Amino acid sequence: MCYNTFMKITVIKPYGFCNGVVYAINLAIKTRVSNPQTPIYVWGPLVHNHLVIEQLTRNNIITLDQSTPLKELLKPLDKGFLITSAHGVSEDISKKIKMLGFKHVDATCPLIKKMHIQIKKELADNHEILFYGQKNHAECLAVLSIDSEHIHPIYDYQKSTKLLLKDKSPAYFAQTTMILNDSLNMYHSLKQDYDGLRFIAANCNATSTIQNNLITALPTVDAVIVVGDKTSNNAENLISIVKKHNKTAFFIETIKDLNIESVLKYEKVALVSAASTPNDIFEDVIKTLSKFGD
Repeated sequence: MCYNTFMKITVIKPYGFCNGVVYAINLAIKTRVSNPQTPIYVWGPLVHNHLVIEQLTRNNIITLDQSTPLKELLKPLDKGFLITSAHGVSEDISKKIKMLGFKHVDATCPLIKKMHIQIKKELADNHEILFYGQKNHAECLAVLSIDSEHIHPIYDYQKSTKLLLKDKSPAYFAQTTMILNDSLNMYHSLKQDYDGLRFIAANCNATSTIQNNLITALPTVDAVIVVGDKTSNNAENLISIVKKHNKTAFFIETIKDLNIESVLKYEKVALVSAASTPNDIFEDVIKTLSKFGD
């Protein structure tokens, strides 16, 4: 079989951690540095990347299984700090952590915190909320926990049942990592049923910029390598964008996962990184593929 020995490589920018991931990791490390002898745990993954979790473990910051009930999970552990994820946490969980004798460290992304404040303001003004998100995603669950009666999750417009809302001008929010075009399309679809629906922007700028730059580059490439964790909604969305444009997608976590021969079939290849992918991992992919292209 004949392979290209020279590929044109397009690196989609920006790449590296988004601000929310940087904030969460720095907060965890700062907590460890300030408390070198105290047990530190994370309730579930801090961010959706197992390489980051492994880095935290090396710093003796232990990730706990989020599927176990909190009381049962913490009961046998020595008291210390419990960090909750960058995706947000309910106020009820925060109270339980403190009641169980642990110090709560809230690593919620500042952008998500801002969205929570906006949602609470809308609720205080007696407005209903339609929230578009990924079912069972940590960010979505944290938002729904604010007020399960007046915040209504929307996962799929075709499958959603029209709600009988008394509010004539409900507010529309979307999970920060959703594809911006999908969020806008969902809003316009819902507006057919809720004429007074108001769009309140909460998308992550870094995520939206990467997605838009990828979309712009797609007509000029034959295939795309997405570097991210298999549990990352952000990475899944990048894959979805590539497939919607009928381009070949390679989904890898590190360069070790990539079959180089498969990529060499293509003349023009784009590289894109999820927002929770470490810089050195992505740059390793760039460095390796640069040997075969410009």
